[in-house]
Amino acid sequence: GKIGTSEHIPLIKDLLADENWGVRRAAAEALDKLIKPGKGELRPDISNVIELSEEVKDVRQAGSAITVKGAGQPENIINLLHISDLHYRDVDECFIENIFEPFLEDLKSWNKENSSIDAVLITGDISSSGEEDQYNKIIEKIDEISNATGCPKEKFFFVPGNHDVQEYANVSLLAETMLKQLNSKEIASNKILEDYNNFRIFVDKFSNYQNFLNKLAAVNSSFTSDNNGVCPWYTYRLGDIVIVGINSALFTCRGFHSEKNIFIGSRQYLEAVKDIRKALRKGNEKAQFVVLSHHPLNWLSQEEEKEFTNLMLQHRAIFLHGHTHIEESEPVIDNSDRRFLSLGAGSLYGEDGIKYNNHYQIISISLDSGKVNLTGKEWVPLDNEGGGQWQPIKGDFIFDLPVVEQAGQALRK
Repeated sequence: GKIGTSEHIPLIKDLLADENWGVRRAAAEALDKLIKPGKGELRPDISNVIELSEEVKDVRQAGSAITVKGAGQPENIINLLHISDLHYRDVDECFIENIFEPFLEDLKSWNKENSSIDAVLITGDISSSGEEDQYNKIIEKIDEISNATGCPKEKFFFVPGNHDVQEYANVSLLAETMLKQLNSKEIASNKILEDYNNFRIFVDKFSNYQNFLNKLAAVNSSFTSDNNGVCPWYTYRLGDIVIVGINSALFTCRGFHSEKNIFIGSRQYLEAVKDIRKALRKGNEKAQFVVLSHHPLNWLSQEEEKEFTNLMLQHRAIFLHGHTHIEESEPVIDNSDRRFLSLGAGSLYGEDGIKYNNHYQIISISLDSGKVNLTGKEWVPLDNEGGGQWQPIKGDFIFDLPVVEQAGQALRK
């Protein structure tokens, strides 16, 4: 029959319980249109209309509890600012200045209308080519972001991108040999990561990035050292949130950086969360993992994409990335109703054009209500003189976190 009649309401209503989040959302939007007043073809019983309206409201507006506090105890909400891909260098300074002051003012306005920013997450390509002077100059911008948000720099968390690799074009013969064999069983990424002496030649290419973190006093993002050498990953406990930083650019350099051909090594992630998982299980605590990576999962090799996707599903993570310069909000749900949320930030580069889609997002997480509320902003040029303004991306994005189990269950491998 014709779409938009009352006979379709029960059919679409069933899709509100579909295992695919996207299908549920589409069903809610369709029902929202079907039951609006003035639809002459729709004459269902008035009680059914009310019932369906409430179901649509539940699906589309369930996250309102995140931003509206009731008369009882206030919810414990953590607000995370996510930016990426600044690509800072002298020649581009005029571009970033076009958007940066309005960006700071936008953050100040958000702070006035909402609770404060609890952490700032920057997912790589901070510099244009990993040069020391580029990092020295971007420190001033980081200071300004800290002042605008009221977030101290020790609550800034970074991961490097491929543009943060110094001497990107220079690859030693040993490194080149290892990179060519990364996808073989004999010398896979996890095998390299077993011994610091194997991968130190790759870590050394981030010395300017590491010095930048030290100068900034961003100690929580620094590569960690133990008896086995330097580890290019980290974890940090922020209340009910566990921030995990992994170095997706570790094995990247010219000639070894293409889509579907990035190798991270799941050992990075598993080693990073090993101790925190033990602590969570011991204390029988709840936690939400927020994982930072420069590259999105679909840039990894086929085998590693599958492996990391399974880890994110297993640990019910929120996975943040940059690299593509494109805003992304993608819930991933498998047939067993395991889920994780992948969020990509655009660039904060400043230059207009498709390649540089300027965008940032604020992620509000509540474990009490089990919701994630995403506020995305994009830069919209208004003239040819560099003028413009930050505008909200149309449509709210609300995501149901998985039921948060006790850490001993939810985080057990």
